Amino acid sequence: MADRPNDSKYRQRRHDSAWRCALCLSTTLLLIGTTTSASRAAHFWLSAIGDPATGSVVGEVPSLQASLEQTSGTLYVWGRPTPDESDDFKTLTAFSLNLASSNPGVIAWQDVRVVNDEFIDPMTQMGTDQYRFQDVNDSSIPAESGGVTVTADRIDRIQGFRIHTATNSGQIYTGLGPDRERDANFFQAGPETEAWLIATVVYDILGQGMTDVYLEIGANGVSHAGEAPTETWVTFGNLDDSPLNAGPDSLGGERGQWSETADATIVVSATIAGDYNHNGVVDAADYTVWKDSFGSMSQLDADGSGNGTVDAADYTIWKDNFGNTALYSAAHAVPEPNSQATLLALLISVTIARPRCRRRDSVCNDAHRPRRRTKWL
Repeated sequence: MADRPNDSKYRQRRHDSAWRCALCLSTTLLLIGTTTSASRAAHFWLSAIGDPATGSVVGEVPSLQASLEQTSGTLYVWGRPTPDESDDFKTLTAFSLNLASSNPGVIAWQDVRVVNDEFIDPMTQMGTDQYRFQDVNDSSIPAESGGVTVTADRIDRIQGFRIHTATNSGQIYTGLGPDRERDANFFQAGPETEAWLIATVVYDILGQGMTDVYLEIGANGVSHAGEAPTETWVTFGNLDDSPLNAGPDSLGGERGQWSETADATIVVSATIAGDYNHNGVVDAADYTVWKDSFGSMSQLDADGSGNGTVDAADYTIWKDNFGNTALYSAAHAVPEPNSQATLLALLISVTIARPRCRRRDSVCNDAHRPRRRTKWL
């Protein structure tokens, strides 16, 4: 066996090799820790449904159709805290969210209200002096007093905070998660369906076109009881998107960013395809309009194809859009015209919006991105 070199260059190479191995091991452990943390995330999503009695599908990504015949629309923000080790939920004590639109020529944000109703005792139906948050930030507070900032394409600082658990006046603040049987804005229809209504957002309809809508982590992050924002991961909309860290940018957080797919898409057209009586919904009454004017070249309310004749193609347009409303787009299976009773019993299912890009991705089309905020106030 040859003698082992013993010069300084050999010792330096051994040192460099050991350092590289240690660096690889540290990086691997860091990535494993990040993946473990990100696999259990708080979740916020948008919906056209705002009734707590009905609830919203967890992680839905709605595609909404609007008409210029409408002047405004409403979106609802739903959410749920991070699951804990027992597969219940942690207590969400603070959230700060932004909402952005990619095309301010289609819609303009107008108003947002954070849900913070008094809890109701289910036995007595009396108020309990109990609330989710001690302090909320929405359009009820003037921007100059620290309220939300609302512009055509953005709403910044939609917030709720549990600062104390109780006050001297006897009010109790639980945060989001505990005592859900008293929370009238909590919904559950079975396992993995838990959803809390977070906020109601109103927008004005400005013109024809399409806009993507994005949720972002706001200036003050998101956190649970006993945890810092840096320990909280957040998923928006599609549950398959990568979670974002709620900590400040200086500590590796991802505030003001969005994940891989849009959280909602709004399409505004002159009218709704298939809405032949112009009442804002495609239903059995529109079939009657089509049937009564079939073959006509003068009564063209049901000429959905625009070819100057009410014909079979217009029936197909009605069938393909059955159930759509001015502010809700859905996919349906529609039977033949003689089954009108079945038509009225069809269930609505939400369509999936198209993918989107992350702000840091330079190959994405800037025309579809919300404005970047580089400084938070």
